[in-house]
Parts: sequence; structure tokens; C-alpha cells
Amino acid sequence: MEFLEKVEFYHHLGLNQDEILNYLVELDHIVISKRTLKRVLSSAQLFRRKQYSDLLEVALFIEGKMETSDKLHGYKLMHLKCIQSGYTVTQETVRLLLQMVCSFGVEEDFDDAFIQILVRTTRMKS
Repeated sequence: MEFLEKVEFYHHLGLNQDEILNYLVELDHIVISKRTLKRVLSSAQLFRRKQYSDLLEVALFIEGKMETSDKLHGYKLMHLKCIQSGYTVTQETVRLLLQMVCSFGVEEDFDDAFIQILVRTTRMKS
């Protein structure tokens, strides 16, 4: 595996920059500076928390989980389930989506919650 592939692999494991540097030194015997790692990650367009998953996909995933025994879990555990399923989403978004899915019977609440989620995620992306 070449250097860039190793960095991408460690990044996709969810490691932060310090952990990636430690893994490169300990396992691969590659010593680079933190600034070099930042440049490599940036050139490969690998960022943390900048590329969120589609809200509709996450909402459908949560709605599907609510039909099983997972409906008894709180937003933190539901956030973890979303992360484990490959979605990139904030805890706040999961919390709002859970509120929206649980109070789906009242149409006004649904519209307000969905607008609130769109506004917050738009702020996070900019």
C-alpha cells in the first residue's frame, strides 16, 4: 500500500490527525510533520465533518429504526447507529430528526422541525 492509500485508510477509520501520525510512525515507519499530513488530507479532499449525509436518507434510516426495538433508544445511541451505518450526521440533527419522526402526526411540527434542520445544516456547511 502506498503512502496516500495508507493515509486515506486511516482517515476512513475515523482517526484524528495525531492518531494518523502515530500509526504512520509505529506501523509504517513513515515520519511526516502534522502540516504535511494536513496538506495531504486537503489535496485528497479528506475532511472531517464537512461532507454531511443527505438529510432525507438519514431521516428514512431513522424512521426505519423507529419501527424496530431501536425506537426506545435516545438520540445519542441513534447517532451512533447512524455513524455505524456510514452516515455523517451531527447529534443535533439526529435529535431534531427524532423529534420530527416521533411527532409526525402533527403536520405543523413536522414542517417547523424540517425547516429548523435545514437551516442548521446549512449553517454548518458554510
